[in-house]
Amino acid sequence: MGEKRRNHIHGHVRCPVVLGFLLLLCWFNPASADTPNLTWEEAMARSRLVSSVDYQLYFEFGAGSGEYLGRVEVAFDLASRPESLFLDFQGDHLKKLRVNDREIPDAAIRNYRVYLAPELLRVGRNRVTLEYENAFDTNGSGLSRFVDPADGNAYFFSHFEPFHANRLFPCFDQPDLKASYALTVVAPKGWRILSNTLADTTVSGSRARHVFNRSKRFSTYLFALAGGPFAVFEDQRARVPSRVFTTRSMAAYADVEQIFEVTRQGMDFYEDYFGIPYPFGKYDQIFVPHFNEGAMENVAAVIINEDSYLYREKPRPSQLKRRANTLLHEMAHMWFGDIVTMRWWNDLWLNESFATYMSYLAQVRATGDKDAWQGFSSRMKAWAYWQDQLPTTHPIETRVPDTSSTFDNFDGITYGKGAAVLKQLAFFVGPENFRKGVAAYLKGHAWKNAARRDFTHALEKSSGRNLEDWTRLWLQTSGINTLEVDYRLDSKGRISHFEVLQGKGNGDAVLRPHRLQIAFYTAGIKVRTVNVEIRGARTRVKALEGLAAPDFIFPNQGDHAYAKCYLDQRSLDWARARAHLERLPGDIRVAIWNTLWFMVRDGRLPPAAYMEIFLDKVARETDASLVEAFRWKLDTLLNQYMSQEEWRTSVRHLYDLAWQQLKSLPPGSDLQAAWLEHFLRGAESAEAARRLQGMLEGRVVVPGLELGQDRRWRILIRLAALGVEDIEALLSRESLRDPGERGRKQLFVARAALPDPASKARIWKRLLEDRKLPLTYVRAALEVFYQRSHPELTHPWAERYFQVLPGVVKNRSPRFARSFIRFAFPRMNVEPSVLDETDRLLQEDIGKTGFLHRLLLEARDSLARALRIRHS
Repeated sequence: MGEKRRNHIHGHVRCPVVLGFLLLLCWFNPASADTPNLTWEEAMARSRLVSSVDYQLYFEFGAGSGEYLGRVEVAFDLASRPESLFLDFQGDHLKKLRVNDREIPDAAIRNYRVYLAPELLRVGRNRVTLEYENAFDTNGSGLSRFVDPADGNAYFFSHFEPFHANRLFPCFDQPDLKASYALTVVAPKGWRILSNTLADTTVSGSRARHVFNRSKRFSTYLFALAGGPFAVFEDQRARVPSRVFTTRSMAAYADVEQIFEVTRQGMDFYEDYFGIPYPFGKYDQIFVPHFNEGAMENVAAVIINEDSYLYREKPRPSQLKRRANTLLHEMAHMWFGDIVTMRWWNDLWLNESFATYMSYLAQVRATGDKDAWQGFSSRMKAWAYWQDQLPTTHPIETRVPDTSSTFDNFDGITYGKGAAVLKQLAFFVGPENFRKGVAAYLKGHAWKNAARRDFTHALEKSSGRNLEDWTRLWLQTSGINTLEVDYRLDSKGRISHFEVLQGKGNGDAVLRPHRLQIAFYTAGIKVRTVNVEIRGARTRVKALEGLAAPDFIFPNQGDHAYAKCYLDQRSLDWARARAHLERLPGDIRVAIWNTLWFMVRDGRLPPAAYMEIFLDKVARETDASLVEAFRWKLDTLLNQYMSQEEWRTSVRHLYDLAWQQLKSLPPGSDLQAAWLEHFLRGAESAEAARRLQGMLEGRVVVPGLELGQDRRWRILIRLAALGVEDIEALLSRESLRDPGERGRKQLFVARAALPDPASKARIWKRLLEDRKLPLTYVRAALEVFYQRSHPELTHPWAERYFQVLPGVVKNRSPRFARSFIRFAFPRMNVEPSVLDETDRLLQEDIGKTGFLHRLLLEARDSLARALRIRHS
């Protein structure tokens, strides 16, 4: 997966005869029957034959049934008579198959495919009709059904990316065979049925028939279907009909005015930026539980994770910003991804990177959030920096050989680094040239498929710059560079020589071009900024020579460069001095904390020293989003990098500081809420348990701190991990107070945190054996299963993890297996024996293949780094 562009299957091939033979060979050898899959070779061969695809879909749903009936007519043109042709279908029971009016007896699904006899097909137009029965899915892919325990209402929703539309209906399930869709659904009266277009509904008795308008052409993975007695909200002020849907039990928590405002702002911004009116006629946003991702950009029917974005207490401004960013991300896809779609999954990175970049740009320009790029740096870019330093680092642009490999490289490089590189590219070619190139790309390829080279070609034309070297170095090589300034002062304290030094870094270890800004700060005020283009290992900056040395030099003002930017010692000393850091702008403070974190990970700053700086500086931090951004750094620092004694000391100090902050910060402020999370992180003592329980029962009151239902559960999960005596009674009372789906999930998570062997065994057994358990439960439970406060309790599970892992990979779905490998890894057991077990499994046959190898390598790297840091 980490091959360079010159080895990419889509690149130049010197011998077309050999390539044709290989494609033919793959065409006659279907993908493994063990799991649904489609190879790139198969998809490209099929797209040369098939075109002008149209689907006529019909489904019947019952109120209490776990199954549904389906019928589909697939109409398509054939360029020539095929040797072999199939529809992708992960269905359960195929009842009828008709090919061009010829009934096929004993029709069957073979290897997740329905093969069409070549002699029944003809050049030109063909029609294939299939009838079948399916069970609903339980793993969050395909068509998932759930019953809300709060009121007994049943709902279903779809998620088809990358290769699960064929779970709902037989189809040519690849992105470059775009199609139109006409849909009819029969369902219980009172249900709302939602898809990519609007429907006419007629009622007869207890049933309703929903006939949807035929859609525009788009890829199968963007088809959407959801149903149930949803609550609906309509925006009366929207130019484009805009609706929000929630389950009935969550309707009271849908702050739709804020959602609609962001939607209107985003719609206006994108139409203006792209120069293309929104073309899909309506825009629905559907909030559901158990959705495995944050959201999905189905055409005109975005599915959104309600657990992440519907709040059962007053949302903090930082939460509203994160939700706005997600809403804008999915909306950007309506143009970049839905109107114009990648030909194959190797360019999925461009879809996601572009939507990520555009969502932050829209936040700044459309919603007025001037600090949005700071959030990008502290979250998305920090994720990218972490991912890019792992042994599994890879180029942004990678080969995707089949659909099963689509998400192997769906990571911080895909989202964070890709977006950071596009942000740099916009600065490199100029913002207006970038916008013109994007608009030309979208207009030139509307309703079609395109590749990355089409995108960069459009930017070359709009900017007049040749981007071949930029593409090769930034998109087709791996790793992250280092940048730092080197300067000398004369006897008068002026700069006599100034250079920027670039290191090759890790991965492919190449030097790259950077266009960045260097800023000088004196007494916390910016006094000078210069634009610099970096090419090579050393770049002299004469524009800064002769100037008085400032207090602080920041080599990446505006955060345009993607690199590990180290501060010079003079600047670092000034920033670490008391009352200096907080005088700098927020984006600079983020960068300084990133630099300090790089130093910890690189063994240049002890974890205890980082914690000391944190405890000294963060109490004076005024930006709540920056305070929150320490969450994953502190988790890693406390749970992996520190010895047990350092951990005890640090959590005690963190707890004391957080409690003081909760009491002293403005009541009800975003900062106060942010410090609650650190208070819970540091709560490890009996005193902390008493205080937390008092907060739940109203005996301990923090003025202004609202304890809504979700915060109450976070406190209870912490109390469960502490093992307070009456925890089962507390959990039982809270589950009665919160009987809905979210309450049920949180109860399960709290029991996963309980510090007793019997509870651990029950949770472990259910995680492995209950195949109907939602994946959202699995992930959340495993996040609290291991506790640093009880190492003797969780150590035995490290051995069991390695024992069960081969069976999980072999017998469970890839989506479950990926989650289990990542979240169940005994990350807090920082011991050589765990490293040895990881190495042993990596050497076995099962450890050498696919996603298991990659995820274990990443876990091993984190563990080995923690061991080095602890013993340095």
